[in-house]
Amino acid sequence: AALFISYRRVAKIAAPIVTLSEVTHRIARNEPNVAPFEPSPFAEINELHRNFQTMATAVAQREADLQERNEELAVTEGELRSQVEEYLTIYDALAAEKAKLDSILASMNEGLSIQSLEYQVLLQNRAHRELFGDSLGKYCYEAYSHNTSFCSDCPVRLAYEDGATHTRLRKVK
Repeated sequence: AALFISYRRVAKIAAPIVTLSEVTHRIARNEPNVAPFEPSPFAEINELHRNFQTMATAVAQREADLQERNEELAVTEGELRSQVEEYLTIYDALAAEKAKLDSILASMNEGLSIQSLEYQVLLQNRAHRELFGDSLGKYCYEAYSHNTSFCSDCPVRLAYEDGATHTRLRKVK
């Protein structure tokens, strides 16, 4: 009888621990906790159950937040891929146009150069290089007139100032 009473007493003490163990296994397997937890006469076990439930809720919230962030990242990735494709399409079109421009400039017999707003030579065709040498990156007044500042009658400067067409003929050779 004493053995039977001891067995029942141990089973009564162990039952909430076994139930709590089942709850923690469900939490670990990410399963919903559908079985109700019967409060234990032991406060520590009830506290452990509340803590596990709080942790499970926090983990579920973090997973939901991560899922939302992953969806946002997927949308951003799609937008970036679209922008990269658009950039590459535009780049290819610009490269084709540059090839056309280079071909046109190369076929011209007249010397032609293009200057920036700061009077630096940005582009020269072959005929222009034959007349003045390679002047890319140099200031036009240095490359063409060997001056230290722009020429007062410079047609490029006058065109920048008034937007009109200005020409100046010069005999080079």
